[in-house]
Amino acid sequence: MLRLAAENDPLQVLSSTKFLVEEAKFVTINEDAIDMLLPQIQKRFAQGLDHITREKTLGSYEKDVQLNASSLSGLKEKNISNLDKLTAFADYKIPQMLRHFGVTSYADSLAQKVDSYILVQAESREELEIRASTIWASELLRQKMQSLTTAEIDKTLWLISQDQQGIKPYHRTYSEYY
Repeated sequence: MLRLAAENDPLQVLSSTKFLVEEAKFVTINEDAIDMLLPQIQKRFAQGLDHITREKTLGSYEKDVQLNASSLSGLKEKNISNLDKLTAFADYKIPQMLRHFGVTSYADSLAQKVDSYILVQAESREELEIRASTIWASELLRQKMQSLTTAEIDKTLWLISQDQQGIKPYHRTYSEYY
């Protein structure tokens, strides 16, 4: 199974993630849809999200490590630097939102599985592509919204997800990484 040795190197996570996305069979990224999603992220972020808690990333997909660093950064007594180096926290709600806004799309076989609430096997090619495309699409959003970190974009998308009703479901995976 793919396991990236990138606990301390977010650039390696992005590089490996980009490679997996470029070779994807199950998930594609629609970069044009990113421009349509930007105003919603900007609007939601502007509503007062200056102290944001976060989640985790791909790498080994080191979601917990990044989430903890991001969450601890909100404590005044902690001096955590390089938060701008965090990638998106590849979990379940962010891929759902990226798919909802047309930033990502799934191959028919994966879409049917997700939409029918059928488990996506942990560490399968399908699951890895969902997580990789989440990280890469979030990085593309960050490049266009240079005033926000990827972690802030991730949290904003998560908050947007809490207001959504009647949208397609998120993927189901039994995993210790979510």
